[in-house]
Amino acid sequence: MTTNACALLAAAVLAWPGPASASRLRTLGSGPRAAVPFAAVRGVDSSSLALVLGAVASVLALVAGVGVGLVAGAAIVGVALRHVLHGERSHARKLREDEAWVGALDSIVSALASGASMGAALRAARHGSSGAVTTELERAVALDGLGGDVAGLLAASSALPARRLGQAVALSTGHGLPLADVVRRAGEEVSETNRHAGEIEAALAGPRATALILTALPLLGLGLGHLMGADPVGTLGSGIIGAALAIVGSALIAAGLLWTSRIIAGVRA
Repeated sequence: MTTNACALLAAAVLAWPGPASASRLRTLGSGPRAAVPFAAVRGVDSSSLALVLGAVASVLALVAGVGVGLVAGAAIVGVALRHVLHGERSHARKLREDEAWVGALDSIVSALASGASMGAALRAARHGSSGAVTTELERAVALDGLGGDVAGLLAASSALPARRLGQAVALSTGHGLPLADVVRRAGEEVSETNRHAGEIEAALAGPRATALILTALPLLGLGLGHLMGADPVGTLGSGIIGAALAIVGSALIAAGLLWTSRIIAGVRA
């Protein structure tokens, strides 16, 4: 019972949607009866609401007889896992967007090589794109229609391929170079960057698996202790010493997860 309660608490922390998820949920539905997250209705940040719900769940767990150390430990590990998984999802989304930019740049180069203007090339690429790439291209197309600085807009983008495209347009405009050739070179650089990123991900597969195994070792220890006739979960869930051990152990697991995530992020950068 104790283990199930702690697992449910950690799962609740992991599953609770962050601000970005709440924003996406608000876009679903167009009628007045569309569902809106509670946090969006009240103007409360979803992370803060998750902490409040976690505190309420902790109180309920204590009333039900679950040790404070196990509750706190489950919450600590749950928050760390949520942070790590959020970073992994963000990185995977970035890789997909960078790969989509390669197709968009190829489309732009093809349009430019056939004699189309930059605005027409952007519109052609927009039709074959999706997600964040479409958003960037739509902004560029709109600004081009107003006669604005498309190169400056793209060069200020948070996406590296968009910045490369903006720099290519600025270079062509400033030095009179063939735009199609410069953009083609930018696309080749983006493709090379993506290839290198893929090699890094492949090289990190082993260390990431090792880190996952090391993180799961404490759970293996609890299982072995139970098979040997001991009651490690009961010990961690009762008394001051047990609570302290549960909290310290969970904090070390969380620190290991966060430190591993930081090392991986540094290698990727």
